Amino acid sequence: MMINTGLNNKYQFENFFENDGNDSAKKVARAVVEDLGFYNPLYIYGPSGSGKTHLLQAIGNKVLENNPEKRVKYISAEDLLENELEIQKVRSEEFDLLIVDDIQILGEKDILIQEKFLNLFNSQQYKNKQMVFSSDSEPDQLKSVHSHLIVRFKWGITASLTLLEKLQEGLQMNDQERLLTIFLRLQFGTPLGKKQLAQEFEVSEKTIQRDFSLLRDILSSHTSYSGDLLYNRKTNKYCLASKSVFNKKDILVISKILLENRALNRPEIASLLNNLLVLVPRDDRKEIEQIIGSEKLNYAPLTDQQNRIEKIWNLSEAILHEQVLDIIYQKPYSEFSKKQTVLPVSLYYDRHYFYLVVYQLKYETYITLRVDRIQSWSLSGIEKPSISYRDKFRDGDIRNERVDAFIGKKISIEIEYLYDPTIVMDQFPNAKIVGKNGSWTHFQFESQHTPGLKRWLLGQGEAVTVLSPRILVEDMKQTVQEMIDKYR
Repeated sequence: MMINTGLNNKYQFENFFENDGNDSAKKVARAVVEDLGFYNPLYIYGPSGSGKTHLLQAIGNKVLENNPEKRVKYISAEDLLENELEIQKVRSEEFDLLIVDDIQILGEKDILIQEKFLNLFNSQQYKNKQMVFSSDSEPDQLKSVHSHLIVRFKWGITASLTLLEKLQEGLQMNDQERLLTIFLRLQFGTPLGKKQLAQEFEVSEKTIQRDFSLLRDILSSHTSYSGDLLYNRKTNKYCLASKSVFNKKDILVISKILLENRALNRPEIASLLNNLLVLVPRDDRKEIEQIIGSEKLNYAPLTDQQNRIEKIWNLSEAILHEQVLDIIYQKPYSEFSKKQTVLPVSLYYDRHYFYLVVYQLKYETYITLRVDRIQSWSLSGIEKPSISYRDKFRDGDIRNERVDAFIGKKISIEIEYLYDPTIVMDQFPNAKIVGKNGSWTHFQFESQHTPGLKRWLLGQGEAVTVLSPRILVEDMKQTVQEMIDKYR
């Protein structure tokens, strides 16, 4: 079937008017043509008349000229965002190159249209399909556009166009300009290869190699700069460890917390700590490594050694995209596994373990699953359930009402506490002091009736007296009596 590309052959790189403000944008555009998916997305912005449409169309035309089998689509944002059906239609086509002009009109669309476009973006990105966008402003200046989209527009590379006067014929970028351009791209997180840069700047690969060597020398001589120029032997490309807003004190505290939680296996904790440490200058890094050296050496992960980082990310994406999953879950205290169809709604950490809160479709209720017990999952063919606003799961509020990972019936509790009242208020953020009785403080708060609640109250020993509700008082009495009977 013939594809309506939306392209006009009159727009070519050869007849693109090169101003001194758009030379770099043109070079980046050519780089996209040569390696689809490398700069993904490419986001070009500039005022009206700066040549955005011409450059976008030139990209599409050149890609088809080089690779006629490629599936290319140019479309204005106005046409694409006209309705949900148009967005879904474009998404289903799975274009190798999707070009969307004047994306700033996203801010004029309602949240539903923006969410549908977000799904389109995620689908293209997941399949490594190139996207190119144009706008009248840089991503951070887009008005009324969802923050998730703004972040994604900055994932690749951003280039600007201006209306400045044309450069003199034959003017070449000097060494300083080339070096600065390479450094800025590295700062944006773009991996760079010698061959591609040599072709772009029309110099030898030896010249580019000298540029990288010079950059490395400059970075190493400035100890206040927290970035390192790294070479990836698998991709044959250079990258820059991003400059950090963290100082050595921040990184030390984060490292201490990570080493204490035991949630990750040894390779994961080592990799994560290394990634954190490159965010500070070398001297600070060495100091932190000395401080945490013993803890790192004696780190004792959980008995289960499965990788968790990738698992947590994938499940978090399922939450973000509101995907219904078929999961295989190993029940605690059992060798048997059970298949469940669930809608993940929240993922959090609690006392060494990560937990996934899901809406169980069969029983129409929320349950909590330990992430490490989820053996596998896949997308379900069942439609996402409709949950009323009143019944939606709310992370913050629910978390403040629990002392363990699991969901229970909400109850109103009154206690008297003997010691420092902040101990209660730290555990129950919604707790209110309603009176004093000598050294005893009278509290009221809401919590969830779970095994963890009773364990916490028992752990306070003689310092706590439960006043209500009656069901909790009787539960405490029975448990205490059973404990006494064991020691007769």
